Amino acid sequence: RYLGHFYRDIAGDKNRALGCYKKAFEKDKMDGEAGAAVVDLSTELGDLETALAILTEVTERASAGRAKWAWLRRGLHYLRAGQHSQAVADLQAALRADPKDPNCWEALGEAYLSRGGYTTALKSFRRARELNPKSTYSIYKAAAIEQILGKYKDAIAEYQNILEKSKDYVPALKGLGECYLMMAKTALADYLDGKALDYIEQSLSFLARAAKHRPEVSCLWKLLGDACTSVCVVSPSKVNVKVSGFLIGQNEDKCVLRKSELLCLGGRCYGRGLRLMSSQNTWCDLGINYYHQAQHLTAMGSNENEISELLEKSIQLSLIKISVEGISRISSTLEIMILAEFIQFHLFQCLKKAVRLDSKNHLYWNALGMVACCKGVENFALAQHSFIKSIQAEQINVVAWTNLGVLYLTSGNIEEAVGLLKYGIKILNQDNLIKQAHEAFKVAQSLEPSYLTCWIGQALIAEIVGSYETMDLFRHTTELRMHTEGAKGYAHWVCSTLQDQTNRNSELYKYNILQMNAIPAAQVALTKYIERIQNDACAFTMLGYLNEYLQLKKQAAGAYQRAVLLLKNSEDKEQFSIAMRNYGRALCALGHYDDAIQAYLSTHLTELDDIVGIAQAYFKKGHFQESRKAYERALSIADCEQDKAYILTALAIMEYKQNHVDAAKTLLFKCSILQEPNMESLQALCTLGLIKQDATLAMAALKELLKHIERKDNAYERCLLTSAVYALQGRNLAVQRQVSKAVHSNPDNPALWSLLSRLVPRYTPQNAKGGAVAGTVAHILDLNHGKKALLNTAVNQLTIGCHTAEDEKNNALKNVQKAVHLSPDDPATWAVLLAACHAENTVVCLHNAQPKRTNLGKMIVATISAKTQEKKVPASHAQALEEWSLFQAITSLNETGKTAEAEALCTKGLKTFPEQPTLYLLLRQVQCKPLLQSRKELPDAIVEELRKAVMTNSTSVTAWHWLAQVYQSQGMMAAAEMCYRKSLQLASQQGSWSGKLSSLLRLAKLALEICMANISNDHWPSLVQEATTEALKLSFCPLGILLQALLQFNRKMGSRETRRMLERVVYQPGYPETIVSVARWYLLRHLYAKNDYELIDVLVTNAKVNRDVRTLELDKKLSATAS
Repeated sequence: RYLGHFYRDIAGDKNRALGCYKKAFEKDKMDGEAGAAVVDLSTELGDLETALAILTEVTERASAGRAKWAWLRRGLHYLRAGQHSQAVADLQAALRADPKDPNCWEALGEAYLSRGGYTTALKSFRRARELNPKSTYSIYKAAAIEQILGKYKDAIAEYQNILEKSKDYVPALKGLGECYLMMAKTALADYLDGKALDYIEQSLSFLARAAKHRPEVSCLWKLLGDACTSVCVVSPSKVNVKVSGFLIGQNEDKCVLRKSELLCLGGRCYGRGLRLMSSQNTWCDLGINYYHQAQHLTAMGSNENEISELLEKSIQLSLIKISVEGISRISSTLEIMILAEFIQFHLFQCLKKAVRLDSKNHLYWNALGMVACCKGVENFALAQHSFIKSIQAEQINVVAWTNLGVLYLTSGNIEEAVGLLKYGIKILNQDNLIKQAHEAFKVAQSLEPSYLTCWIGQALIAEIVGSYETMDLFRHTTELRMHTEGAKGYAHWVCSTLQDQTNRNSELYKYNILQMNAIPAAQVALTKYIERIQNDACAFTMLGYLNEYLQLKKQAAGAYQRAVLLLKNSEDKEQFSIAMRNYGRALCALGHYDDAIQAYLSTHLTELDDIVGIAQAYFKKGHFQESRKAYERALSIADCEQDKAYILTALAIMEYKQNHVDAAKTLLFKCSILQEPNMESLQALCTLGLIKQDATLAMAALKELLKHIERKDNAYERCLLTSAVYALQGRNLAVQRQVSKAVHSNPDNPALWSLLSRLVPRYTPQNAKGGAVAGTVAHILDLNHGKKALLNTAVNQLTIGCHTAEDEKNNALKNVQKAVHLSPDDPATWAVLLAACHAENTVVCLHNAQPKRTNLGKMIVATISAKTQEKKVPASHAQALEEWSLFQAITSLNETGKTAEAEALCTKGLKTFPEQPTLYLLLRQVQCKPLLQSRKELPDAIVEELRKAVMTNSTSVTAWHWLAQVYQSQGMMAAAEMCYRKSLQLASQQGSWSGKLSSLLRLAKLALEICMANISNDHWPSLVQEATTEALKLSFCPLGILLQALLQFNRKMGSRETRRMLERVVYQPGYPETIVSVARWYLLRHLYAKNDYELIDVLVTNAKVNRDVRTLELDKKLSATAS
């Protein structure tokens, strides 16, 4: 063995060294060093069979975990031979012998990588890195695999770790450039152009550093060309990319390049790469780069001087040996087009050279066909030939088939090619071009159903032939992926469908617009479209129209403004006038009335829409005289009666605004006698009757309106007006029934569900449970209506007493909190939040616990006051809301024992609202609370003062309730009864269902308390029975049933009827826990009196399940007494 070392290391005679090592290995088969030397020298000398035989012999007789050298070398041999599975098995065996060998882990990672096992390869390289943290190779390979797997951010982090150790490591710089380039392409596919440009800038930075250190590597220049060319789809106004001065031959560290300069730089980089190594791929890429330069040059034809300089620089520096002389200055658009054609000629040469180098590559033929189709070349015969050759080179070629379909679809004069029949394509003429295009697209769809462009082609064909499936096809293209043609086509059909007012009840409209959520989808797609194509006035107009439908007023005005700017210098004055009309309408909706007036004035006011628009702007601004003149002018040129009716209605609204009610009525009556009925004028007439409390006028207008019941597009307005008329007539139940009928007829209308949830707690609070369900349905159907619906749901749940203790997930507080998050600027949501917090605190007190939601009242009152001022709420509504929230906050403070704070808030409120008698009554209630709690007899003077305070609020049901409590605390039971009867009378007169129910239950409770005091008088038991019976007639009332059971308990504690009535409350579902707890307490006393221990055990178990502490404590006391 040592002799072998001498010949190998000293003498340099590898053959003799091999002989010595073989001799040593034959003498000792366990000599791993000699065996490894034999294998290494045999491999080096090309005797692979001998090396493999030795390795196989050793591995076959080796025991597990031994002969690492043999397993490792045979694994490497198989890896070099391409036998990846055998290599993986042998390298795993080597690792069993030495699991901490980082080199062996690296080799195993290579084996996994070679057979496509990226995840396992990544784990192997990470393990090698753990064992040898200084191994740059392991980190690089792990990063490269993450790059392959598309984990670009993780790969970037790994590459950055390498650069921290070696800042000029070219493979890491190249990997970073590739990762950022791939991320840019992904962002471009998602139309995130700003993010893509940032990634391109990063990619160019790292690739430039790599090229600066290794300028002889051609792939770096190709990647630089790819990065520069990738900006071809981005709008020129967005492209301002910083690149290294090294790339453009300047000494500056960074230079900012625009789109044209960046495309030219891409061409130069491709040329540099071709000089280093000619490649058909690079020739093709260079040709495509020239194509994009020519397209950009044509699009930017207005900027002649700058383009001429850039073109001259591009042509002079392009490394395909094309020289141009005599280009000193470009002074005309014609010369620009000539230069564009010149570049197209040279990109032709690049693509033709790529095709000559590899005539079987379908990608090159396809690229040549695309260039042949482009404007300025239009060699359709060559394009058709190229696409067919591409299909012949690759049968599964969805791109070429699609391009062929586009060629047939867009060109109307393809020459008949002599050799088409041998390709299996029929000779074409103008009559069957569309059919051939359809067939080409159909083949492409069959090859790859998810390929977007062929679906766009089919949609365009459907549009040409007038198919009803056109819109559905365009919608499908937007679902597959974002594409400019698909986005604009879909938006066009959505806008066209929306403009047709006669199709609202058609199944096609309901499916294409409503079910498919078309308006938001088209708006999102078009927003991405205009981010990339910023010179399309039509697209901006459609985007503004869609934004108006979505109530995005500011965005709509911005889109219309862009359309106006694009059409300002256009020769098409009609389109400019339409754009200004749209812009004026959007400004008027935003409240910018002066700007809207100026916009309408620029249209010359010749069209009816323009005159009506400026009239509306004058009206909103408060210039009624100018508005009237404009409306009268519009009335004089209006042709159809519908337009005249609308104008007369607008004039009537203006007269009403100036308090000329009779004039408004006259104008609206004129509308109603026209031959063609106008729904809006009838609605306005009915509304006028409602505002003036004229039930006769409102009902007459409503009857005329309901004659046109077959028109379902105004279901919400008709239902709202009908309900309002019923409410004016005092028919509360009819209000709810009317909305319920409308909901049954239009179950998919979220506005009607929301209206039902809003009206139920006010007019039929006994059905508040159904109102809560209606609000939930409205929220599910439509988020816009759902914002208000959540608030209505919370109000309904407050009406039925739904709180957190009963349902932690669905209760008033939870829903109103969601409503506040969705509409934080709505003061009504804060008012309901205040009520919900008060209700929760009340429920907590019933359970003998401390309220959690304290100290919120004053903060919410201040918030409501601020929100009413911000939203410019009408004065009467704002005052009512602020007063109510103040009353609620004072009541909450008073009931939680914060008497001093409540009194201070009352005093402060009286300074703001000095004429508010309710505040004065609240102040007296707060001041008297300590006296009432002391249970001392009040002087007659104070009682009389309190009575006078109530008399100033004699129409308040709750005021009489409070006075009854004062009388009851003083032992004046008859007077208390009279107060409750007075409150019952008031509630009946006002039609207040909750007021009647509350008065009856309080009256029953008063009588029951007297009965419980064992006062012998037949009046009070009969009063309990009478009051609870009347309460139960109003609705299902758990408290009324409990009071009847307690009355029976007081009369005959041990009777079976007593047990039956109490068990009904305890065990039947539908009773609140607070009421059940009281019934359970009395039932337990009844059962102990009867010594019914079996039923006692059942009741105690029920109490434990419901955590009824009071009943369990009573059970302990009674069981101790019984024992």
